[in-house]
Amino acid sequence: MSAGGCQAAQQRGRCPVRCRRPRPRSGSRPRPGPRWTAIRRSAGSGATAPDLTLFGMRLNWLLLAVLPYPLLYGVGRLYVRLAEQGEKDFVRVVDSEP
Repeated sequence: MSAGGCQAAQQRGRCPVRCRRPRPRSGSRPRPGPRWTAIRRSAGSGATAPDLTLFGMRLNWLLLAVLPYPLLYGVGRLYVRLAEQGEKDFVRVVDSEP
């Protein structure tokens, strides 16, 4: 089948061979969707406030350095508390058996 015949068959949906599709022309690029446009706009508008400083450090770096540690401490504390409670329950079950 010739190249022209293959394209005609492909347009009709009856092409027996998977053909390479022609590349779109440079002027016909698809436009980004609304979600991508919103992300680009929010990132470019200074939504993260990078210019704010506190104690001579930029706020985003200060938050990155300070916020995770209390959260990790709380998670560790909860884990230890639940582990000790599980051990106490296990000892109670083992001691209660005759």
